[in-house]
Amino acid sequence: AMSKAEADELMRGSGELTDGKFFVRTRTENEWVLTVVYKGKPTHHLMKQTAPGQPFTINGKPLGAKSLDDAVTALRSAKPFWPVPLKAPVSPSGGSGEAAASGAAGDDGAAAAAAAPAEVKEEEKEESDEDMGMDLFGGD
Repeated sequence: AMSKAEADELMRGSGELTDGKFFVRTRTENEWVLTVVYKGKPTHHLMKQTAPGQPFTINGKPLGAKSLDDAVTALRSAKPFWPVPLKAPVSPSGGSGEAAASGAAGDDGAAAAAAAPAEVKEEEKEESDEDMGMDLFGGD
């Protein structure tokens, strides 16, 4: 799974950080992390589906959507708990942004990055849990 730091890097490598730019990464079988630019910064939000066919939630708020596609569609418009409509999806490959980020490292660099130790990922996962538990948009 992609770490929070990798998600930030992908978003920064995708060009200008315009509000509403987003992508979704899988966290577990029934959890996804939505990374969306809000106020010029990548923010991370936990999307969950308790079981197939059950409605999705984001940051614990029900979306009424029963598929990931429908959940993303629902977030394309602002809601009381969601002030930043999703606009431009970012491709996980990063396109030209990724090439720029890896610089001259080439394939070796990518392979080395892929072989990063698993312990680091676990630590980052814990850290992102706290982050996502917070209401990143303020509000009540």
